[in-house]
Amino acid sequence: ASVNNAIYGLTGSFQPAPFMSGRAYFIGVLSNGILVANKVYNDSFSIGSGATAINKTSNSNGFIIAGAIGTSSSTVDIYVLRTNAYGDTLCTRTYDKSTSDAAMDVKQTTDSNFIIAAITYDTTVYKNNIYLIKTDAAGDTLWTIKYFYPLHQVVYSIDQTTDGGYIMTGNTDNSNGRSLYLIKANDIGDTRWTRMYNPNIDNYGYYVR
Repeated sequence: ASVNNAIYGLTGSFQPAPFMSGRAYFIGVLSNGILVANKVYNDSFSIGSGATAINKTSNSNGFIIAGAIGTSSSTVDIYVLRTNAYGDTLCTRTYDKSTSDAAMDVKQTTDSNFIIAAITYDTTVYKNNIYLIKTDAAGDTLWTIKYFYPLHQVVYSIDQTTDGGYIMTGNTDNSNGRSLYLIKANDIGDTRWTRMYNPNIDNYGYYVR
């Protein structure tokens, strides 16, 4: 993701040393590839963290980063950071739904708020389910919705549609393998329709725009 076509932000996980847990990570580069920022987050945590998504923010000339952070030896929460263009932290938030949660994508919405597409572990069926969080610009939760399914589901990408709703893609288990999964939701996350593609072979949906 880029800010004002000047700085490109990259994110992921940085492992400080062998056998140590990872840390959410940011690299900022200019359009010619010159490194201008190099940040590691939550270095005081012993459990570790990682980032899976980054996007620019329109109203602060910076980025929003999302992923997961360990909060104990057995629990993981959704982890979201707002930064300036150089990766300096403006604010951080964690969101806890179950014993294991992770953000997979995050986007700024047309109302200057944010939508987080995540997975959460359902302890009744022992499978991952898809979980959405809508927050305001400060990270306070506006609404959440969980898409319960008795089999494994993952979401990798979300985008806002022209009607104000959302389109998201990932995969879901079926009796023959794993299907590419598409969900269309309205502006408060209620499902409008779902589609599974090629149910007889393993398929994965990674990006939707």
